[in-house]
Amino acid sequence: YGLVLGDQGEMKNSESRDNCFAQGKCVVGSNSVINHNVLETVLASNRNYTLWIQDSLFEDLSLGECSPYSFIVDIQPLKEDPTPLSCEALPPPTNLNSPGLLDPSGYLDYSGEHLLTDSSINFTISSPSFIRVNIPKHKVDIDLDLVKQDGQPVSSSSSWFEDESLLLELESGSYSINIKMESSNWDSRICDSFDLHIAIEPAASFSDEYCVQQPGGLKN
Repeated sequence: YGLVLGDQGEMKNSESRDNCFAQGKCVVGSNSVINHNVLETVLASNRNYTLWIQDSLFEDLSLGECSPYSFIVDIQPLKEDPTPLSCEALPPPTNLNSPGLLDPSGYLDYSGEHLLTDSSINFTISSPSFIRVNIPKHKVDIDLDLVKQDGQPVSSSSSWFEDESLLLELESGSYSINIKMESSNWDSRICDSFDLHIAIEPAASFSDEYCVQQPGGLKN
């Protein structure tokens, strides 16, 4: 005896069965193990199927009434391979001047978990500002570059499998933060993520007396 899986319907005779196989609508189990007939296949969604248990030679033989046998059915959802579009984490923002990020007065305090991928984050500041960018230590070696809009380098961080951090004062203008994965050490999987923190604050918010050295120490 064996298993036959096909479109919902009744295979009443050998002709209908032959047509089912010829049209590719039926799948037959195999006797890969002695005294076991196993049928494995991938089913399309939104279709009805009929599973038949019958003599493998279609001879309609019978073992007699009440003949016991073991029968197991296991149906599981097919797990699709993940793609960047199916990941929970999203790529970093491409522009910090987008609504909800850098506010009109020039302040930003941004933290997020993002998809591990090479990225470029653009922003424009209208006045001299302090910026801090931090990426915690990761299993993948990540490097940071800060460049002007014309590509002129401003600062960089390229520690070897350690935290990456930038802290400096910028003149007004347009800049890009480039996040790069060191390809020779890219031991990552699709949907891996990393943490990113970016803070921007206008330099004018720091008064002349914000941090002035005094005989007894620092005056805050």
